[in-house]
Amino acid sequence: MTKTGDQRKSDNRFEFNKASLSKVEREFKNGGAAEKERYWYDAVSANLALRCRKGTSHYADCDFYMYRKIKLQGETRGKLYKRKIVSVADARAEGMRVEDVRDVADKLYMSIRDGDDPNTQAQREQEAMQWTEELAEAHRTYSEMIPHFIRQRGVGESYKNDLNRHLNGLLKPIADIPLYKLTQKDLIALYEELGKSAQLASSFREVRAVWNWAENLHQEVFVHKNPVTQMCKTIKWDINHTTARKVIVQKKSLGKFFRAVLDLRNRDHTSNLRNGRDSLLLMSFTGMRVTAAVETPIDWIDLRTNIMKLKNKGGKIIEIPINHAVRSVIENRMRNLPEERLKGFLFPGIGERRDAHYRTVQTVLTSVRKQSGFYIQNHDLRRTFKSTGAKLGIHELLLNDLVGHERDPKNVDRHYIHFEDDEKMEASNKIVDFMLNEAGFDVLGELNREW
Repeated sequence: MTKTGDQRKSDNRFEFNKASLSKVEREFKNGGAAEKERYWYDAVSANLALRCRKGTSHYADCDFYMYRKIKLQGETRGKLYKRKIVSVADARAEGMRVEDVRDVADKLYMSIRDGDDPNTQAQREQEAMQWTEELAEAHRTYSEMIPHFIRQRGVGESYKNDLNRHLNGLLKPIADIPLYKLTQKDLIALYEELGKSAQLASSFREVRAVWNWAENLHQEVFVHKNPVTQMCKTIKWDINHTTARKVIVQKKSLGKFFRAVLDLRNRDHTSNLRNGRDSLLLMSFTGMRVTAAVETPIDWIDLRTNIMKLKNKGGKIIEIPINHAVRSVIENRMRNLPEERLKGFLFPGIGERRDAHYRTVQTVLTSVRKQSGFYIQNHDLRRTFKSTGAKLGIHELLLNDLVGHERDPKNVDRHYIHFEDDEKMEASNKIVDFMLNEAGFDVLGELNREW
């Protein structure tokens, strides 16, 4: 391991001692910064080297290294190991002699050679610690998984509310069961107790989504199939196809609806109901979901290119055209809201939530229902927009693109039929023109006439 003799001496290989290293230090003082990386090797120990990185201008900034090619047991070829021991500056500060540094290099060499690499050991300890933490995460109960699922998936406000409401309601009997231990037997018992309903189907879809998310993170723990999928097969219940609401705003009722929406400004002198008014208008003129509407950041809107972004149900960011009705809504808000209120979201929060976004349109919907005389839900506006487009003969795939619906994977045309921006804009304008015409009065004119 330690060799001495003239055969080991050269310009960059010599016995490290006070005199020889002082000579190296003088080279730095006379020559300035190193133009390239350099190594000097100890002629006493084959394991010790002094490293100078490119650009180093002071000897004190150099480092002592264990530098040796080592062939481990079972390997056919050796590998060069470079392990920093200490900087020259730190060695001086700690009073280390050359013999001390040499001893550290020799011991480190022997440890690696004997299969006891300190770096590998530290990595194993880190992996063991990480495994322990991951195991603890994987063993969380269903209720404990929910906040992490919400944070990592970035779910919308409505879905978040559904998750928490069902957790504390229909799903309470399974809330404290570790998710990886949840079985179809637990779910069937819940089904038999509560009976088949659209709400329970929705709750089970949430459990399935949380399970799939957790399984992807902790595959070593979630070893059996999704219990919701197993349950559905056992009891022959398709939770994806419950009786869906089929309500749209009839064209004969569009005037009453838009009148009730515009009259919201007469019920509140603050921006609260105006947030709700413009949210409903944006949803009506685009077919977007309520979460996408209220969570729209200002910087996702480009009036120059007439393109705005939104997040679809799966979390994917898509782009839709800003038709003339949507532009009117946006410009009206930008014209009337204080500049500082338009730095975050198109629909900023109010009161203590001024830095967040407007939360829900439920309050304004109650007023709209009362004045218009018919019951309407958020999603009815989405159905109305798409149904109107279908009546006007707009291509199904183009309608899907406008409202952010994923294309049917079984439809081969999804790969071949695509639309240009001006075609999307034309279709979007065609839909809103029909709706505004059926309203029977100048909706946009009245919107802009009074804030």
